[in-house]
Amino acid sequence: MPPLHPFCRSTTVPYFGNKEGTRVARGEDGKTYPVPADMTYEQWYKEYVQKYTQNKIYEDAKRDGKHSGKYKDACTWDDKQVLKAYNSYIKQVKEHDNKIKNPRESIKDWDNLDPRYKKGLLAKWAKDKKRNQELSYIMKGILKERGIDLDD
Repeated sequence: MPPLHPFCRSTTVPYFGNKEGTRVARGEDGKTYPVPADMTYEQWYKEYVQKYTQNKIYEDAKRDGKHSGKYKDACTWDDKQVLKAYNSYIKQVKEHDNKIKNPRESIKDWDNLDPRYKKGLLAKWAKDKKRNQELSYIMKGILKERGIDLDD
């Protein structure tokens, strides 16, 4: 059937209606691994990317890496305090995300600001969002080790 029009580089592919079994995905290291054939991108991302990232950040903090001071402090807190910190970090992530997406809502004079200042604010908010996200992963990891699993 192809080409469909002059100089067309499109092609056809077979459609297999059932999605039983497995297919392959490629990791950051370039190696492939099997995943369920019916897994969506969102499911794959949550299972293989987010969980890996969360675990890596948590394990780094445990091994005296980034945020190890906060990890050590939080380990002395009771479950209620850790959960409160977790919720606070999640709230901050959402607030910073909203600032990045809608800066005019946070700063009334946004349109009159110097473009370099705007760029700096957006970068700061992104950095703050990332830090709060990482800290939420640490609190979540502490709670998980204590037998409290947060499904979010």
